[in-house]
Amino acid sequence: MHGEVDHGFVQRGAERVELHCEAVLKLADGRSFDARVRNISTSGMRLFCRDLLPIGGDARVAIANGGEHPIQIVWQLGVSAGIEFTPHLTWRSVVALLAESEEQERLNRRVA
Repeated sequence: MHGEVDHGFVQRGAERVELHCEAVLKLADGRSFDARVRNISTSGMRLFCRDLLPIGGDARVAIANGGEHPIQIVWQLGVSAGIEFTPHLTWRSVVALLAESEEQERLNRRVA
C-alpha cells in the first residue's frame, strides 16, 4: 500500500479488485475488531471498521472463508482503513479469496 503521493493521493502499486466480505482483525495483545472488506490487492486491502485501530501495529486478518494473514495497519480515516499484507499475497491467493466470496454470496442468496 506504500506509494508515491501525488496531489494528496497515494498512488498504489498493485491493482485492486472489489471484495465484500466479513473479516476480523486480531492484534498481538489479544484484542480483535470486526471489519468489512471493500477491496483487495496482492499488497493489501481497504476495509471498514468502526473501532479505532492502532496505526503501524502488526496484526493478523481473518477473512471469511479465506484463512488468516499477517498484516500491518497502515492508515485509518473515519471508518475506512488500509492494511498491508506482510508478506504480500500472490494473485492466486487473491483469486481464491474472490472465488470463495462469490460462492458464499450464492449460498446466502439460496438461504434468503
